[in-house]
Amino acid sequence: MPDTVTAVLPYRTTYFPDRDLVITFQASGNASGMISTLFIPAGATKFPATLDLSSAISGAGVGEAMLDVEVRLRDLINGQEISTLLKPLELRAWGKVGTPLVFESGKCPQTVPSLQGVTLRGSAKFGFTRYSDGSLTIIAKQLSRFTTSPEVVAQPSCPFARTAVNSALREQNRVLFMFQEKMQYLLLDFKSSLAGKKIEVQLRRKTEGVVSLTTIGLVTLDESGDGVIIPDSSLKLGDSFRVTSSNRLIPFRTLNIK
Repeated sequence: MPDTVTAVLPYRTTYFPDRDLVITFQASGNASGMISTLFIPAGATKFPATLDLSSAISGAGVGEAMLDVEVRLRDLINGQEISTLLKPLELRAWGKVGTPLVFESGKCPQTVPSLQGVTLRGSAKFGFTRYSDGSLTIIAKQLSRFTTSPEVVAQPSCPFARTAVNSALREQNRVLFMFQEKMQYLLLDFKSSLAGKKIEVQLRRKTEGVVSLTTIGLVTLDESGDGVIIPDSSLKLGDSFRVTSSNRLIPFRTLNIK
């Protein structure tokens, strides 16, 4: 008999390779309340393993259905991380969602390729099948973070491209405060009307009642109104920023993603 669980993320359990594991969950970062189901078949690992599911979205939801979950397995005996499964898992998003992205350690985020059917072929590590109602199933042997969140953008070493799912979201000014494997950086996702503008970002902190402003980066936005700043000093969750162009304040929204 399979182990069947209903959970809210973050969630931890034990996977036993002699039986299927089915977990239906609602991600804590999912404002729409969309339900997803993870299926790991028997025989996906050689030995029992600790399974951790988490959602990386910490900002306010955007009011659209989204899938955002990181799937991690560690050998129950020696604690070593398991990155590749012997048999692929299935991750079912029951709501209408956008095209999924996958984050592999040390690599740029990439689009999950579309499959014909629900079978991985050849050396493929992941793929997805879209259904007529807009929902989908991701098939994966590689454990990773899978997301359709509009707040996900490329890492600084990658070509930067916004992934917002609608035009209204694209025409907001946003500073995405990213934490990726101990690296911190700010991704500026601004209105296209600001393309080509030189932007100054300052850190605003209050110490013993005194407010200080420290410039942490200057960047010229690209043709889409996007830019990346990697600060020299360490930032903290909850830090506030001041953004200007030609000494004019630019209103924006900050989202924390870790």
